[in-house]
Amino acid sequence: MILRRASSQDLPELLAIDSACFDRPWTEAGWRAELESSSSLVLRAGQPAVGLACATVIVDACELRRIAVLPSARGRGVGRDLLVAVIAHARAIGCDRVELEVADDNLAALHLYRAAGFAEVGRRARYYRDADALSMTLPLLSKRRINPPKRA
Repeated sequence: MILRRASSQDLPELLAIDSACFDRPWTEAGWRAELESSSSLVLRAGQPAVGLACATVIVDACELRRIAVLPSARGRGVGRDLLVAVIAHARAIGCDRVELEVADDNLAALHLYRAAGFAEVGRRARYYRDADALSMTLPLLSKRRINPPKRA
């Protein structure tokens, strides 16, 4: 699986994946802003692209804003590979945690996030049309933290 940072040249594929996976896809202007932002990481998976991930760093947290895999490519580990790459990026730049929101009826996504170690920390009732949003977080070991001394 080819996994790399997306660029403006990937915009048509990002738009197509987003439209195929979400009821409310982002606009071209929204994707363009993510691609041009210095605080965003946009990844694409495959050649041609079959998946995407978009994450933004806000202070000491990495917010996973979007992750999607075309229906025809699901079940092959693409989503997991994208998630692992976002987590590795967050660790590398010193984030304390990765945060996300997911619909409580999105069982495949919940399985993916829980398997990666995310825990539910909140709920927004009826945030999506027919579902609650679950707020989830994955604490990261930051280089800024000091381990306590070992006891004899």
